Amino acid sequence: MQKARKVTGREFARYFLRCKPPAGWGKRIGVAYSGGVDSTCLLFLLKRFLQKSSDPTLRSLPILAIHVDHNLRPASHKDAEHCKDWAQKHSIPIKVETVAWGNHPFPSHTQPGFNSKKELYARNARYRAIFDVMKANDVDVLLMAHHLDDQLETAIMRRNRSQLGKAGKRQVTPIGLAGMRHCRRWGMGDPWSGIYGLEGMSRWICRPLLNITKKRLVQTAQDERL
Repeated sequence: MQKARKVTGREFARYFLRCKPPAGWGKRIGVAYSGGVDSTCLLFLLKRFLQKSSDPTLRSLPILAIHVDHNLRPASHKDAEHCKDWAQKHSIPIKVETVAWGNHPFPSHTQPGFNSKKELYARNARYRAIFDVMKANDVDVLLMAHHLDDQLETAIMRRNRSQLGKAGKRQVTPIGLAGMRHCRRWGMGDPWSGIYGLEGMSRWICRPLLNITKKRLVQTAQDERL
């Protein structure tokens, strides 16, 4: 089997600049950091690119890693400690936000039906926690580490959901079927996923790894000893 190619600095630079928001990068770039290989590679590639950039504005652009402790597993705090240790080792500022279930705006994890929709509740809580960190730390743009494999999975999932829609359930628009966008507004939200209002319209989500496969990210982590 042919060895996957690691992601080069020039390649990442091209993908990063392609997903630049219309309003620019803002005062600071946030990175959603789970501690997994994808987001670890993203942090590494981003920091290396900014440090080597010939553009003084980019070279001085600060990064903030944002980790959310979902607080749904007894060992979740260990994931948070791992993230803090890695970020500190690589001189990257990090903010860890722990979800306080039962305290507004987070629902109680003991409420009826929570476990049957745990992943959805956790996702909504993660986005709310990240957004609050962004507001408090002058972060207008969040980078997320979704890659090509995630993109294909999303497209298939949305296509299947669209087919179900013909039977009377909610359908997916052609834009939704196109998959995740490289750059989009955070958005105003909705009553179910969370209300962000006008502040959500002034912040952006960017995904510079959407053209890169998982195998190449794994290879990058191995070659760079991440």
